[in-house]
Amino acid sequence: MKIILAKEAGFCFGVKRATEMTLKTAKSTTLCTLGPLIHNPEFTNYLGSRGILIVKNVDNIKSDSVVIRSHGVTKNIEVKIRKKGKKIIDATCPFVKRVQKLAEEFDQKGYKVLVLGEKDHPEIVGIRSYAPKSIVIKNLKDVPKFSKNEKIAFISQTTQDSKLFDDIAKSLKSKFNNLKAVKTICNATESRQKAARQLAKEVDIMIVIGGKNSSNTTRLKEICEKITTTYHIESEKEFKKEWFNSAETVGITAGASTPDFSINAVLSKLNNYEKKNTKAYCYNNGR
Repeated sequence: MKIILAKEAGFCFGVKRATEMTLKTAKSTTLCTLGPLIHNPEFTNYLGSRGILIVKNVDNIKSDSVVIRSHGVTKNIEVKIRKKGKKIIDATCPFVKRVQKLAEEFDQKGYKVLVLGEKDHPEIVGIRSYAPKSIVIKNLKDVPKFSKNEKIAFISQTTQDSKLFDDIAKSLKSKFNNLKAVKTICNATESRQKAARQLAKEVDIMIVIGGKNSSNTTRLKEICEKITTTYHIESEKEFKKEWFNSAETVGITAGASTPDFSINAVLSKLNNYEKKNTKAYCYNNGR
């Protein structure tokens, strides 16, 4: 059995930045995160073991400092934190900050703002605080009826499906004269989706590692399962040996919020299934 790790997998720039900021700050002050720092239960447990706990709302903040999660928060929540006199460690991904700014600018210029994403996802909730009248869509069917000359701006949650955005943007351009479509899906999301899509075409089964609550990991699973048999796991503990009974090649990918220790644990367990006959081919250096 051959194991192939996708060329792009694991922590992206924004997640790595957020985790490093949090761990560094925790060395010198009491600290909590407002909501999970990233959508990965294993890493959340790791932070908890270091005394970095999650609080669900501003009123529950007891520590001196609070980390704003990588997904960002609403404008109102930032104001409430400052009023409590707490130091803010803003770990919002710079790519998310860009979407917030664009949403606000389009809203102020009188555009109808369409956002491709999941309505209840923390990133979308934060973005909508900058453009309160924005409309969240999941597909083309969700687009309301506008006049052909309506000013429309189309942006996206940073972890959405790149191809889906392109398809919707193309359709909108054919229907509206004043469309501004800005692809705000981050580079890491696009590169991971592209690598996963290519690898899925070359293997018998795909294993997608990452939080079940992770949007970008879910996108990877959805992309891969359209091509080959795919299993989405959070850790190596979820493996079932029968998955691999007839598999000659196994592809591995991981969401942008999946830590290296989770990926390495999966690779190690797979290698242990057939110690003599299994070789792990890791396309991305460093593992």
